[in-house]
Amino acid sequence: MQGYAVLTRLRASLGADSSHLKDVQATKTGFALCPASLASLIALEARGDVISEFFKNCPIERSTRWVSYRLTNVPRMVSQITDSSYGLVPVVAQAVAHAVYEATALTPTSIAETAYSISNPYLLYSSWVVNFLESTPITVP
Repeated sequence: MQGYAVLTRLRASLGADSSHLKDVQATKTGFALCPASLASLIALEARGDVISEFFKNCPIERSTRWVSYRLTNVPRMVSQITDSSYGLVPVVAQAVAHAVYEATALTPTSIAETAYSISNPYLLYSSWVVNFLESTPITVP
């Protein structure tokens, strides 16, 4: 279904509380219900039974807020020494996560290479976006 179809059907199910639902947006994993205000969010959460019944066996969860940092000038390749060899290996998300953890003692929620960096593989350096939950106490060195 499209977001507008979900919006109209869900508003009909909510009855008098339908004005609290401002919009429904399609996402990669389902739908985002957009309340009209903070008070509307509380009212919609109180009607969780109606919303759960509408979506049947789908999990309903509140979104989390993230703080994002952009890491630039990350080398595309790094040297790696193993027991029997030496060589260059590409920098991947796990390596970036490990480096961020070593520098901050915090584990990122997610890490992704930027679209520009992916579309320009011949650049010497890459760029990454590192996300933390908003509640994480962060001191960047």
